[in-house]
Amino acid sequence: MSIEETNRKESPGWLSWAVLLLLLVVALVLRWRYIQEISLFVDEFVTAWAARNVLSKGLPIFPSGNFYPHGFLFTYLEAPFVMGEFDETLARIPGLIVSLASIPILYWVGRRLFSNQVGLIAAAVMAVDPDCIVWGGRARMYGLLQLLTLLTVFFYYRGLAEDRSRYRYLGMVLLVAAVFTHLEAAFLLPVLAVATLVAIPWRRLFRSSVVLPFVVAAAGVVAFLLLTYFGQPGHLVTLEREGRSYLDLTAGILLGPRAFAPVFANLHRLPLTLLGLAGLYYLFRPRFDRRAPLTYLYVVVVTLILLLVLLAGATWQRERYLFLMLPLLFLIGGAVLTRLLGLIPALRHTRPWQSAILALAIALFVGLTGAPSAYVEEWGYDQAFRYLRDEIGPAADDQIVTSMSTAANLYLGRNDAFAIQQGYEEYVVVPPERGVPVDLWTATPVLTTTAAFAQLLGTAPRVWFVTDGWRLQTRYEPEFLLTVLD
Repeated sequence: MSIEETNRKESPGWLSWAVLLLLLVVALVLRWRYIQEISLFVDEFVTAWAARNVLSKGLPIFPSGNFYPHGFLFTYLEAPFVMGEFDETLARIPGLIVSLASIPILYWVGRRLFSNQVGLIAAAVMAVDPDCIVWGGRARMYGLLQLLTLLTVFFYYRGLAEDRSRYRYLGMVLLVAAVFTHLEAAFLLPVLAVATLVAIPWRRLFRSSVVLPFVVAAAGVVAFLLLTYFGQPGHLVTLEREGRSYLDLTAGILLGPRAFAPVFANLHRLPLTLLGLAGLYYLFRPRFDRRAPLTYLYVVVVTLILLLVLLAGATWQRERYLFLMLPLLFLIGGAVLTRLLGLIPALRHTRPWQSAILALAIALFVGLTGAPSAYVEEWGYDQAFRYLRDEIGPAADDQIVTSMSTAANLYLGRNDAFAIQQGYEEYVVVPPERGVPVDLWTATPVLTTTAAFAQLLGTAPRVWFVTDGWRLQTRYEPEFLLTVLD
């Protein structure tokens, strides 16, 4: 029996649609507040600058000649919103659209896999979760990565549960799209391989309809890796030399758990974590069902977490790299909670108003305990460069000096010196045609010595040096800081 046939008897009524609409309105308000109140995260400038280069070159290739692979697909969504004078609000609209679209899609997936109630619960959490608010308000690719991961996992499950190869192919095509959004999605390939081993009897594993979808996905991953390797020559080697590789088999065994533990331990998400742990009981009661959607989601989530904990290097040992699996956690929590409520006789037969009240109550709890933490101010480069552009208006012979060259180019159309002294190797390239070091984003000449900075101060009419407090303390030598203070 197909998933549609299983859930056909439970069509969402008007109350479910009303709750979903209310959740979308709340989600829009929360994300719009973030867009209006919080300055751009430093990487948002890089995404916007890459999208600008898509407009001029057709590909996200920087003036330095380097290809920008991170968020490759997202830069095409972003490109129409960075035409003309740079506007922070417009630049963030694609992320907002993707984030809002993910809520009804998650509801639909939850209803198809489990029930209308589970779909509403998952959608309610996503609408107000602080991480979903943050990445739904930023001009970055993580919301698109999350959405593509959800669709990959769902359609591949349909292919397993219904034994339809077309859905397995669709899942793998979506996986490749996710990889072209962020390389981290390549972890889904071994994750889905493990899920396949669990769901399909071993005697059927080597059918062409099972193996070929993985060949398609692997080819897509290899193509992206080659594009990244040749489009960013020497980049991976530099990261490895600086101890900031993407993968690290020698990382300390506790580094991963320490990096990712807050994802599960924060107050607003702790109930979901506890529900996820409690739900392990239902994997084996009344019996182990290798094709059950709950079994499948547990295999995917647990395998993905283990791979990241064990393999992620310093660059990927951050909370945001578990963002792609949050919808799956929301679904597991909703499914387990629904089963636990079913133990209460009065709640065993779910009525539409009960699902509505439960979803709204969960949204209220997560919103009150978690949503405020989303509104943490960034360094404010947008405010600094906007002030410099609109209030001061640097003269043509003034010199702009900053390590945030993408922001300078977006607001001022130029940057005269990329000034940085500590940990700059991964941001600097030497194009063969120029023969001198430039920053990899904008091809701005690199300034790494205090003497060169002092010479610039002595020869230019005015020098505008733009940096933030953290970089001022960590990226420059004491002599440079004294020069700035003098």
